[in-house]
Amino acid sequence: MINTLKFKESLEANGFNGTQASAISHAINETSMESSGLATKQALHEVHQELKAEIKDVREQIKDLREEQRDFKKCIERKMDQFHESIFDKVMNRTLICQIAIAAILVSIMIFFHQKP
Repeated sequence: MINTLKFKESLEANGFNGTQASAISHAINETSMESSGLATKQALHEVHQELKAEIKDVREQIKDLREEQRDFKKCIERKMDQFHESIFDKVMNRTLICQIAIAAILVSIMIFFHQKP
């Protein structure tokens, strides 16, 4: 922060009139107040380091999510294979039962027609 009174007195001592010195002093004071929100190089460096750390964390999280996704995909593939095997087994068992039933019916029909009255 600038001491505007001392700055004004210094300007007046160096040949500026009171109005000029006041105007310059006020302008510099307002400019310094507006620039108080500016960041220093150190502050920017600290923010940069924080962002780098956060980016690293996000990349690790993405890597973990990709691994979880691969594991999930493998699990789904195993479940699908088990489901297909289960359906295949059920279809085969029912087909076999149907074939046995048809064979039993055919045998019964053959016996019926080969009986002597």
